[in-house]
Amino acid sequence: MTREDAVRLHFINALFSELTGHDLYLARQIKQGIEAALREQEPAQPAADAFYHAAANLLERHFRRRPAHGFAHWHAGGRGGGFDPLWARHELIPLFKKLSPHPRVTVLITNLRGASCPPGRRWSPKRRVDYAENVEFVRSLAREWSRRRATWVVIFL
Repeated sequence: MTREDAVRLHFINALFSELTGHDLYLARQIKQGIEAALREQEPAQPAADAFYHAAANLLERHFRRRPAHGFAHWHAGGRGGGFDPLWARHELIPLFKKLSPHPRVTVLITNLRGASCPPGRRWSPKRRVDYAENVEFVRSLAREWSRRRATWVVIFL
């Protein structure tokens, strides 16, 4: 098993824990199903991004059947550049407003690391601090827009 396979399996096991009960055999079946579906499609995006996007879509379909549980996926840096707090706020506030009535919410944030440190660049101490600040920015925004008694899980991938 490669490092990427282990990361994907851990990701699936964490996200789909309600379905798998943390059973790695079931998580591996979900992972293999996603990978098989992706092999049949034309590659429109890099393999890792396509896998996580497909997993997020599958999880969204699962939560759609459960009206008490809100789910959203936000791809950071989707505008082609690095992380910009102004644009992030512009995109996240409507998303969090939509989720705020739910008593349980899961938010999946992807590509925040890539937006904080572009591919091919090194992780300098300043970039590490910027990344930590970006994570805290998203978390504080989620806290600001969630209800007091609601349970929000924000996952950064």
